[in-house]
Amino acid sequence: MGEVYLAEHVMMGKLAAIKTLRRELCGNPELVNRFFNEARSATMIKHPGIVDIYDFGYHDDGSAYIIMELLEGDDLSARLDGGAQLPMVEVAELGSQIADALAAAHGAGIIHRDLKPDNIFLCPDRAVFGGNRVKLLDFGIAKLTSDRMAVTAKTRTGTVMGTPYYMAPEQCRGASDIDHRVDLYALGCILFEMTCGQVPFTGTGMGELLIAHVTEPPPPVRTLRPDADLAMVQLIERLLSKDRDDRVQRAAEVGDLLRGRRNSIVVREEKNDAPSPAKSVALGTLPPHDDEVMHGRAPRSRRRLWVVLGSAVIALALVLAFASILGDEESDSSAHPSIAREITDAHARSAGAEENPPVHLPVPDAAPPKPTASRVILDLASTPAGAAVYRLADGARIGRTPWHHEYPRSNGALDLVVRLDGYQPQRLSMPLDGDANQTIALKPIEESKPPRRKRRHRPPQQHRDSSDHPSPPVKPHHDWGDLAP
Repeated sequence: MGEVYLAEHVMMGKLAAIKTLRRELCGNPELVNRFFNEARSATMIKHPGIVDIYDFGYHDDGSAYIIMELLEGDDLSARLDGGAQLPMVEVAELGSQIADALAAAHGAGIIHRDLKPDNIFLCPDRAVFGGNRVKLLDFGIAKLTSDRMAVTAKTRTGTVMGTPYYMAPEQCRGASDIDHRVDLYALGCILFEMTCGQVPFTGTGMGELLIAHVTEPPPPVRTLRPDADLAMVQLIERLLSKDRDDRVQRAAEVGDLLRGRRNSIVVREEKNDAPSPAKSVALGTLPPHDDEVMHGRAPRSRRRLWVVLGSAVIALALVLAFASILGDEESDSSAHPSIAREITDAHARSAGAEENPPVHLPVPDAAPPKPTASRVILDLASTPAGAAVYRLADGARIGRTPWHHEYPRSNGALDLVVRLDGYQPQRLSMPLDGDANQTIALKPIEESKPPRRKRRHRPPQQHRDSSDHPSPPVKPHHDWGDLAP
């Protein structure tokens, strides 16, 4: 659609990127207006996850341009080059940043419509968890694509509404009432690709891809990535739902769920105390809690461990210093017998014995155990996902599956009920004495026919004379066998 130049401000020396439309497209006022709408949209959002726009207008030769911040780093498509599968903690972190930027855009009434790895830039930033800050690019540029252009690359696919690898079913059908949930479907495709190393649907032509998005289910994530986090797998499946009403409805909610999974994965890896791929690729070992990340503190469990170790070191230093003083006194007393007798008598009186007892230095042979966490993490998943979770004690609805929450550690248990339309409700109990992760399979409700009432066969009665044997009064008959209690 155009070209991008590296530029430097003459007076300030500040670097920037200048994107220009091709000259043959600048003669169409509608296309130029859409191009400038991209700049206006990015300026309206005002979010650190959106590329910053400095200026836009016309060049001397009549070509339209947008001046934007120059980003250092690379796009997500380069990170995924060669079918790379990212660590699950990195998938959760990058996905949460993308969701936060989308939430800001949707809040400003702007739909991206062409979300894909090529339009997601990763800027190195040590202040961000994982070391990479996400920047979303090209708001609205997909509207400029026309069917007359050649399909020569995956960034230019010959569609007006987006890129077929990441298009929602309603986009593929050409629906006129698309909304922000097309971006959430595209985010599901990107999460799938980061997890599995491939897009959900592949094909040799654009038509095959469009039909696959509308009619075919995506391949199961765990067949391509057996170690994938179960709760994240279910979140990806919800985002890839054909019916947009079945997806997670808000980008902010997706960001919260992904941050919760990121924290759980980090905590689980620290408990296992085993090296993981997530701690390579410059992800570091940042604390799992957002408030501690913001204030630059170490995790609570790690701070308590350092306090214990520091106390042990100080106590050991005091004992060594005291022993050193005693040794100095003994060496000095060998030259002065009178002082030696006074020191010996003083130690004998304080110890209640004639000889001074030996001093044993407490040298720890192992690090003190980690203190027990005061809170536990509960994770609940269901098949299918999206079931409502109720607290049995008061009947309050506390979320949907995949469900993640923290509770104070105790010896009790949390009784829950899981309900989903068309499936039998299921009750379960999650212990609160440690972290718990449960998955339940909901059983569909089978339509059963009402039981047939059994006929009562009475023996034939012989004819009797009613005058000799009067019949007893007839009582109404009630059959209570088929009524529920």
